[in-house]
Amino acid sequence: MTAREKRRSEGITNRAVIYTLLGFFAGAVSVSLASHVFSQQVNWWAWLDSFAQNFGTEIFGAYLTFLLIEVLVGGRRGREAEARRTEERKQWLIRQMRSRVNEEAVQATEEMRVAGWLWDGSLYEAALFGANLEGANLSGAALVRANLRGANLHGADLTATHLMGADLRHTNLKGASLVEADLRKVTLSGADLEGLSLREANLGEANLREANLAGADLRWARLGGTDLSGANLEQAYMARTNLYQATLVEANLTGARSVSPDQLRMARSLFAATLPDGTVLPADPGWRDALDAWLQIVALDRNGLVKPAAPDDEDE
Repeated sequence: MTAREKRRSEGITNRAVIYTLLGFFAGAVSVSLASHVFSQQVNWWAWLDSFAQNFGTEIFGAYLTFLLIEVLVGGRRGREAEARRTEERKQWLIRQMRSRVNEEAVQATEEMRVAGWLWDGSLYEAALFGANLEGANLSGAALVRANLRGANLHGADLTATHLMGADLRHTNLKGASLVEADLRKVTLSGADLEGLSLREANLGEANLREANLAGADLRWARLGGTDLSGANLEQAYMARTNLYQATLVEANLTGARSVSPDQLRMARSLFAATLPDGTVLPADPGWRDALDAWLQIVALDRNGLVKPAAPDDEDE
């Protein structure tokens, strides 16, 4: 059915249907009378009896057909109207989530959660730039490729949130929980992530250039292919952090805890990087040889992990 035909069928009223049925009835009576009049034997009582029987049967069938059509079409129209109202409500809540008024944005988020719209794909590529979602519960939300640039997510619960490809530039993430969050390919260049919990988060191929990750909990985090050039990882907790093919050019790992030699060997580049004990690798192609030489002499603890520089160590 074309859109034009659909609009035409939806415009048919009950009155139009009744008039149509009455028209068919009048036509049938006219044809029956004409055939009876022109027949050789005219028996009006026989005709009336036969017509009444046939008419009763036909009108009952027509009535049942009308009821069936009304139930089916009416039910479909009701469902379509309900679906439209639901979609309008959802879009209104998404706009409210973008509000700069914290109470409005958080309330809209809770309503989205209750309706199951936080994780059903409704927020895919959502425009939430500048939203004031401080303290919001976004755990498990599907925010794939969402635009959260400049948003306030201070203290928000982003546990296991799907943020792959999201734009998080200039986003306030102070005090937010990103445990087990999917942050693959996100843009967090220059972000202040100091002290955040990113335990078991997936940051594969993310842009963390010059990000502040001082004191961050990166245990079991996946940083495969991540760009950490110029990032500050001082005192970061990096037990079992996957650094395979990560770029750590000029990154500062001073005091980073629970770092193993194998983790550092997996990195794509440590060009001019500062290692956990404060050693600075050369800013030339010889950094790899320098790293290998350092690994031969660096002090390890009883678990085979690099002993980091003490927090209060200062260059003399």
